[in-house]
Amino acid sequence: MKSILLIIALCSVNIALGQKLPAASRAELEKRQDTLRGMSYDIINGKTQEVRASRNDEFIPALVKALKTPYSFYYPFDSLTTMAKVYPADSTFRIFTGRWRTITALSATSA
Repeated sequence: MKSILLIIALCSVNIALGQKLPAASRAELEKRQDTLRGMSYDIINGKTQEVRASRNDEFIPALVKALKTPYSFYYPFDSLTTMAKVYPADSTFRIFTGRWRTITALSATSA
């Protein structure tokens, strides 16, 4: 009987911890992701090198600001397709890598 109660208690804790991203943080991160998505589009598709460079310079501080939002680790940033997100097996951290520099460099050399 005690083991059944222990299992139920552990399941309850897992369910409670599974809801890690509060609605307020989710809303804030969605707004920030939309901003970042627009910047990443301009980094790749900007009409001039000045536009692409300017948006690139704005992107990193905006991403840092988004990552300082509470619970941002649990937000997937799945709309940012120009940025790879790498997690280790235990999900203790993640690495963001930008793939736009290669694309920008290739477009500059092919012009």
